[in-house]
Amino acid sequence: MGSFIGIDTTNFYKEGRKAFRAPLGVAVEVENFDSFDEKYQQILTELCSELGITTIRKCVKSHYIYQKNPDKAVKFVIEFSKRIIPYIKNIYVMHSILSQSKTPEIFCFNGTKTLSVNEFIPILQSSYNHVIAWKLLNDFSNTKQSEIFLDHFTGSITKAWEEIENNNLFILSAGEYCNPLISTADIISKYISDFIHINIKKLDYDGISSAFTNFEIVEISDTMGTLEIEEALKTDSTKLYQRFVYDLNMITPSSRRTMNVDRKLKHPIYFILTSKKLIKEKDAMESTPLYDLITNMAYASKGCVHGLNVDDLTKEVQYMQNGDEIIAIGEDALSNAKYLVEDLTGLSIKVTSSKEILKNL
Repeated sequence: MGSFIGIDTTNFYKEGRKAFRAPLGVAVEVENFDSFDEKYQQILTELCSELGITTIRKCVKSHYIYQKNPDKAVKFVIEFSKRIIPYIKNIYVMHSILSQSKTPEIFCFNGTKTLSVNEFIPILQSSYNHVIAWKLLNDFSNTKQSEIFLDHFTGSITKAWEEIENNNLFILSAGEYCNPLISTADIISKYISDFIHINIKKLDYDGISSAFTNFEIVEISDTMGTLEIEEALKTDSTKLYQRFVYDLNMITPSSRRTMNVDRKLKHPIYFILTSKKLIKEKDAMESTPLYDLITNMAYASKGCVHGLNVDDLTKEVQYMQNGDEIIAIGEDALSNAKYLVEDLTGLSIKVTSSKEILKNL
């Protein structure tokens, strides 16, 4: 039986005369998902109590902590990372740094379009989760039998995606709020970013290794590469592997078609259907108690949360399966949800009014 891996990324940004941007990602690997989840819940509960952070969420995102408790967020990220690392088998840290002087033109769509580094970096950042998964599956044979959980991403098809899309991948919308491995990857990636900024380090081997030596990961392998650096920081319980990913031929868009990531969504899915009475209604609800409860439902069933696109429901229904659930916000949405299930899909999907969910508060 394989291990379990969670992947998430952060967009590293450093201000200055020459602003610096780079995608930074983390993958965490454990042998037993449920045992790790138990430790995750224990650490989250203890740390929130110690720092006076109030939340009912079973999984948290670093951005959520910074929004709710900005004065305690840095301490939370440091302490959470320090306490959770002993229960992780392997940590993989990956980043891609591109220089305009060394790579003045980046060729996309089989050479039919060229982009500058500044144009390409945001594109790479938006889908960097799949780059990490591809690198793991190519460089570490032990991961081929693993269940790999990725936070949701978007982007055009790459050769890397074509190589891995039929592997054992599960994509989770709102993954940091539903899956403890993705949440941990998110928090550790934020910890690395914070450490480099606070300690005025560089996003390189020295900067990243310095962040982890604080956690008594002290045996450092310093075999250096050229375009690709392979490092391993080792302890008795945890190994940390670092990759500098530069394989442009594999990670640049090769087709104008979008990656069909929704077919890989982790079920059961808790679809949220709004009535569009407010502008950006789905975005607004992410900070509400209702969203707390829905994400906890997804966490408990090892599924995910996915906002339905009201304007393209015919596309959305193709990813629905028996056992999924639609949470409808407003009477119009409730009526539409019942129509989708009873008259259109014929699937065994539960339809629940948001008012029923809120009774659990």
